Amino acid sequence: MDVFKLNFLVVGLYLTILLSLSKADTCGVSQFCFRSPNDCFPASECTYFVGWSPSNTEGAIDFELSMSGTSGYIALGFSKDRNMANSDIIACLSDNKILRYYASSRATPTRQTDVGLSNEATTIAGGTITCSFTRQLSLVGETNYFDLNEPHFLILAKGMRQDESIYQHTSNSRYSSDDSYDFKSETPVTQGSAQGTPVTEESAQETPVTQGSAQGTPVTLASQPRQSTTERRTNTPKSTEQSSEDPCGESQSCLRAPLNCYPASSCTYFVGWSLSQNRDELYFEYTLSGNNGYVALGFSKNGGMSNSDIIACLSSGQLSRHYAISRATPEMQDDVGVSNEKVEVVDGTIKCSFTRQLSNAGFQNFFNLSQDHFIILAKGDSNGQSITQHSQSARYASANSLDFKSAPVSVGGSEDDNFDVKIKAHGSLMVIGWIGFVSIGIVTARYLKDFLPRKTICGKPFWFRFHAMCMITACLSFMSSFILIFITLEGWVGKGRGDNTVSSQ
Repeated sequence: MDVFKLNFLVVGLYLTILLSLSKADTCGVSQFCFRSPNDCFPASECTYFVGWSPSNTEGAIDFELSMSGTSGYIALGFSKDRNMANSDIIACLSDNKILRYYASSRATPTRQTDVGLSNEATTIAGGTITCSFTRQLSLVGETNYFDLNEPHFLILAKGMRQDESIYQHTSNSRYSSDDSYDFKSETPVTQGSAQGTPVTEESAQETPVTQGSAQGTPVTLASQPRQSTTERRTNTPKSTEQSSEDPCGESQSCLRAPLNCYPASSCTYFVGWSLSQNRDELYFEYTLSGNNGYVALGFSKNGGMSNSDIIACLSSGQLSRHYAISRATPEMQDDVGVSNEKVEVVDGTIKCSFTRQLSNAGFQNFFNLSQDHFIILAKGDSNGQSITQHSQSARYASANSLDFKSAPVSVGGSEDDNFDVKIKAHGSLMVIGWIGFVSIGIVTARYLKDFLPRKTICGKPFWFRFHAMCMITACLSFMSSFILIFITLEGWVGKGRGDNTVSSQ
């Protein structure tokens, strides 16, 4: 019996050791790892996890990849400089496909042939995609297939997709290794923790490309916060939170005010858009602050409301398309060319998103966004599916026409942001003219006739010249004020029937 108990204890101890070894962290022991947080294991515990080791297949590497959070895809890229531009990408999709892409710029990557990949496997658990595959180190003659016999940086991203098209990720869902790595190394040792940092393209471009001590060594890379570099577009410092989260100019173009406002809920207005992989559709999201019955996004050839293609989102959750032939109430159009509509009302503020075809000659009053257009924005009250005209103070427009196919940009400070300034200037000129110079002119003519009676200017009494100068200045003030308000309101504005403001041009 004692021998039996002893054997039982030995077997139990052996099984316990095997179980503990099976759960042991393999990073830096049998595989290289790039992960966050530091020392997270298994991969399901990590924000992101990449593990790789030499494959049993000669000239190949076994990879495993995982990123937390629900998404349509996760992607692993090989870059020569930490940037998305010019990178070889392998994406694991939520429909269990593993596909290869190439990013020639920061726009949506283009699909490539799935050569050099084998042993693909994908699992989805709790909204987290985990995949594994074997990749050949190099393939001679294959376009955009990077040779991993040379050191490369690792970049990671996740985002939404449609079929095999992967949409651009946000900046806070992209990570990059701080060092380039030698994927040919077969020495399973650990040399501490390097930094793997969530990055934007600005910080990546200003970070020197290094080939440090981590090369050739299995290491654990952990994400740690660091100070962002100066934003290239505005030359103003940005906080770490802003640089790691703000997608404007990174994964999407933006029109917003104030210029650096983020998130959209903190903006007076916000419009974001990005181009699909096939470059035939645009994804839009926009919002305007304040309680409204509708918010509307329009495309105009001259920055005015007349002759504009408009998409309105109503507080009832509906989305409708309109065409404005003039500054009167727009006419409803068929809701063609628009898909993936989503309308939300949060604290009285309408948030709207949709996908729009770039162009379609078969649709009436459907503008071709392959050409440059101004963006106009407005908000107002709605009556069922009908939208009433907005006030001038609830209208905004981009200062310039925009190229919707260009690389992501961030612009702000539209021409209509100066609307209140123009209105105040109009009122100030009227007050200065009527109350200021006219009053002084009248008082001068009434009481100063006996002041310096012998003093003349060009043969006329001093009081008369001073009176005439005040009246002429008042007239100039009236004229300037009238021209300013006429230009600001784009013509004559009167009161029509009901509550709608109408204009004749």
